[in-house]
Amino acid sequence: MILNNKFYINNLKHIIFFAESDVFKNLIETNNNIDLKTTIITGSHQAKIINKKINIKIFDKINENFKKFINKKQTYLKFKNESK
Repeated sequence: MILNNKFYINNLKHIIFFAESDVFKNLIETNNNIDLKTTIITGSHQAKIINKKINIKIFDKINENFKKFINKKQTYLKFKNESK
């Protein structure tokens, strides 16, 4: 969605990052400043190199545990579909 030459998503409340990145800490701080919740999902190998102060969820396989977690967080993953 674009308004006044700016991209936006209405009612965005939660961001999910996958894998590992050096910029996660900065992104999380930015998200916190604008009241966005952040979840990081990664594998055990990449989890070893993520800053220990960052809360992460570790999954090595897309299995029933992963599906349960995603379904539990499903309300965060949905946003209102707007048509204009």
